[in-house]
Amino acid sequence: MKVSQCVICEGDKVNSREIPHKILGLCQLNVCEDCGHQSFVPKFKKMKDNQFSSEYVIVNQHNEDLQKQFINRKYFIDYSRLMLLQHFFFIDDGMNVLELGPDYPGLFQQFKMTGKKLNFYSIESNHESRRLLQEYGVNSIGSSFQLSETIENSDNLKSYKTNDYQKYFDIIICCNTLYYFETPINSLEHMLSMLVEGGVILIDILNDKIISESYYEDNTMREIFTKKSLEIAVKKSGGDLLFINTNCVENPGQEFENMKKNIGSKIVFELIRKITNRLGFSLVPQMDVIKYFSQVSQLKYGHPLGQYIRAVVTKSH
Repeated sequence: MKVSQCVICEGDKVNSREIPHKILGLCQLNVCEDCGHQSFVPKFKKMKDNQFSSEYVIVNQHNEDLQKQFINRKYFIDYSRLMLLQHFFFIDDGMNVLELGPDYPGLFQQFKMTGKKLNFYSIESNHESRRLLQEYGVNSIGSSFQLSETIENSDNLKSYKTNDYQKYFDIIICCNTLYYFETPINSLEHMLSMLVEGGVILIDILNDKIISESYYEDNTMREIFTKKSLEIAVKKSGGDLLFINTNCVENPGQEFENMKKNIGSKIVFELIRKITNRLGFSLVPQMDVIKYFSQVSQLKYGHPLGQYIRAVVTKSH
């Protein structure tokens, strides 16, 4: 069945089929033949982002025990995200960092390890995660993006609007969240409006190429991006790509251990990190990230081991 046009590239070669969605109920799954983007359009119930995020918290609660089993893997993933960011952006004292949907502790744990005095902010749907983040020194400024005056105040969370943070953040972290927004291009535009000049957004989302048919049974995403559709979305939102590629690590836990061994023992690793942070640069990205991501950049799009699509975005000039 053909439908009108793709929500990302606006191409008219779109195929659709009916499919159940974990949160939205029965949906029409639209797949673009041009950019490969997939969109879930609910047939019976319309759900705004703040409603969707609340439902997502409820649906996702059963995954908490499973997520705890992947702590080491998550640590590696978060560490590699920070290394990629540091390769394109110098992190310094006094910068404002916002993470969208970080859960707990999000990427803030890695930022604290840099030794820099940063100001942390989060927009998080889960009440318990917000509480833990606030205890961790993170300012909770909303329960859903985009910020509006309609925020639920069940935990005495002050209401803010997106306009309160125009040109405010040096870094915005958007990991595994962009595909939950009803209008991703519009959401990207709002993120870019919240960046200072020279600020960056780190995007990390699931690579569509690893999604099997069985994945759709428990899917909670509204949109499924391809590398091509993400490139188009960034450009349409007024952003410039500093980096985009797929990430391909078959055994990330072992890769992280090998990375540490490349520059010596754990003690030496920590010593070098502390010294270089004080000097205002990171030796690890220079020694390992270049090697790590140069390998990634050589991989063809659609590599079967690809797990993530990662991008570093700034405002277009």
